[in-house]
Amino acid sequence: MTTVRIFGPGASGTRFLTNTLRHYLPSPPLGGRLGLHHRNNTHAPYSEISPECFKELDLRVIFLYADPRNIFLSILKKDIVRMHSHMKFLGCSEEEMKDIRRHHIERNVGTDDVYRVAEEIDEFCGLENHFDSWLYSNAPFKIAFIKYEILLSNSESIADFVSIGPRNTERFCKRLSENWSPRTSNYNTLSKETRQGLDRLFGSLVEKQSKLPPFWIKEAK
Repeated sequence: MTTVRIFGPGASGTRFLTNTLRHYLPSPPLGGRLGLHHRNNTHAPYSEISPECFKELDLRVIFLYADPRNIFLSILKKDIVRMHSHMKFLGCSEEEMKDIRRHHIERNVGTDDVYRVAEEIDEFCGLENHFDSWLYSNAPFKIAFIKYEILLSNSESIADFVSIGPRNTERFCKRLSENWSPRTSNYNTLSKETRQGLDRLFGSLVEKQSKLPPFWIKEAK
């Protein structure tokens, strides 16, 4: 029986894809929330995942990522407790988290004002470290890398990867198309200064992601 596991940094659409795929698999895909402090949480880096999670013989792993600038904006919009939990999973140092929290509390959470934190902090390595942990892993199984922003154009490739069959593929693609929505945190709508701050923080990761095919399968080691 095929087992599907979905991973990705927070605010990248893992819950959406998990809830969409569950209708077409013999057993629900393992993703979404496993508890914010669960070692095998869907947002954990590869190095933090227990080997027991990957014992299934027919295992399909999806790594769903997104533009890191938009992910960071989504994390900033969260309350301080949830923001801290996301940053912890990304492997941020205490120093990084303190710096972000210091600027975060000075802003109006829930408004675009909070996005100006990107102009004020020196670095944020967590998202790139998290992405690299999966990209350069020695995983003994295939990993399909998919970007949320272009999820719809790769729906058939996803269906083929998880082997749901022609009939369910049509249904899955239709459901995905009907329920997918653009990101509410959008880098392109912000001020020039904030965009420059985000480019400074995440330019290298944006470039790294741009070199991957729209749907890319990392072969097992």
